[in-house]
Amino acid sequence: RMATCDVSSAAKLTETVQKYGAQVPNYNIFGQHDLRHPHKDKGSLAEVAPRPEWSRTPRYATQAELKAARRAADVPDRSCDIDGDGGVGPTDYFISRRFGLGQGDDEAARGRMVDALESGWLDQFSFGHDQAGAKRAFRVQQKRGRIVTVDNPHELSMAFPKHPDHEVSPRFATQRELLLHRKMHAREHSQALQEKWSAANSLVVPEPQPPLASQSATKPTFTSTAQRQDALRQAAREAAGLNGTCTGVSPGTDGRGIGLGYTEQPEHATRTELQASRRHNNREQLMATAQLALPGTIPGPIRRCIHDHEHFEMRRPNDDPMTFTRLKHERKARDIAHNMAHFDHSPQEAPTFAMHSQPWWTMRDGYVHEPARSTLTIDRALPEPIGRPAEKGSTAALRASPPSPAASSVGGAAASDYLTLKQWAMEFAPPELPGKARLAARADGVVDGVKQAPEFIEDTDPLRMFSSFDVIHADGERELAEKRRHAAGGHMDGMDSYDSWVTRKASTRRRRPRLEGDPEETDMAPMTSRYSLAAASAAAGIAGPRAVPKVA
Repeated sequence: RMATCDVSSAAKLTETVQKYGAQVPNYNIFGQHDLRHPHKDKGSLAEVAPRPEWSRTPRYATQAELKAARRAADVPDRSCDIDGDGGVGPTDYFISRRFGLGQGDDEAARGRMVDALESGWLDQFSFGHDQAGAKRAFRVQQKRGRIVTVDNPHELSMAFPKHPDHEVSPRFATQRELLLHRKMHAREHSQALQEKWSAANSLVVPEPQPPLASQSATKPTFTSTAQRQDALRQAAREAAGLNGTCTGVSPGTDGRGIGLGYTEQPEHATRTELQASRRHNNREQLMATAQLALPGTIPGPIRRCIHDHEHFEMRRPNDDPMTFTRLKHERKARDIAHNMAHFDHSPQEAPTFAMHSQPWWTMRDGYVHEPARSTLTIDRALPEPIGRPAEKGSTAALRASPPSPAASSVGGAAASDYLTLKQWAMEFAPPELPGKARLAARADGVVDGVKQAPEFIEDTDPLRMFSSFDVIHADGERELAEKRRHAAGGHMDGMDSYDSWVTRKASTRRRRPRLEGDPEETDMAPMTSRYSLAAASAAAGIAGPRAVPKVA
């Protein structure tokens, strides 16, 4: 009937697949519709033959019934109580399950268990390892069917068969016993050889007896060596002027001891009287000793004076004492004599460069012996600016300098009518190139075939701008900003504004109070002389390295 039902169900399934298709919705493990594969073809499963376990009725209908059955099976039966303590422990459960107990009272299984326990079957197992775990202090291992711990390592010998020579009993049980036997045997052998040699060569010779041997033997002077040594000691003391026997410090009391006798009338009735008598005797003894030693005693101050005098005489120098200065002089003289005797005298030589007739700097590479003179000259007939004093660097000062020999060849003028002005641009630039050609030659950074260093805007900044002190650096920035602000006030009057700013700056500068006899101060003297020279150059028609500002 089951087979007929399965055939009819398979036929209906095939007809349904042919009619409606085998595409079913496809869901992922989260119960969501899969967007990539929304449908899946299950038509191939229609031809799978049904299995018997698909239609078998399970023993437990629900999971709760299955867990309840497992819990009931884990509860041991009362027949598993082996030791009879009313509870089933791990050991009881292990033994009962080993012999088939736990399903009820089985007398045959219980009899087999009792026989096995009496024969020592339980000794081949070890229990209680769950209380220590894997970190136990001592290891437990099983070797050849036996549990070996730190308490029964000797039982491991029972797991191996006996050695073939186990019945052989050695003459000596240990090596120590063998060594002792050899030592005693060697000693006995040596003793026997010694006795044999002594019998043939006697070591004891009878001592000759003195003439009165019979009398000295009956009444000897000393019966022991100690008596002889005591007699020798007494003789030595008497020869040195001492008593023959040793005496104590206090002969009357040294020999006394604490006794148990009773004295009816003691010399001193109380302890106070005894101590007073002892003090009196000690004082009299000390006074007697002092009287004996007084004739040969030297007082302390005199003895110290004698000691100091002896020390002074011992350290007194001779008539010509040695001093540190004389010692150094003798050493120096001895060293000089040694050097003169062993070494030749060589005169002191001057440095090598002093042997040349020319100075050493003129012999260096690149030195120019006759440098070219400047061709930039100025006429002596330049007028003096009105209202400007003649100072250092002005035209009047320049007239006093001697004329340059190279200036006599410029423009056919006499050498006395021109004055040389040292300017780098006019002195070192090629004279044959005009102004524009000279600027073009400088454009690529090469002048006279020499690569020039790059120029930066910071090259003209004062040193205070590069100071590591914040106060000096900030002061320099503030002064530079003030200078630029005043210079931006006019196109050509910038220098005038700068002059007024310098004058104001100098007037507010902190200075020491003037003293009588101090010279007059002129703050603008260097600036005036510089502008006077620039004005003179402008009047002569000579272009300087930069534009000359207007001078009031």
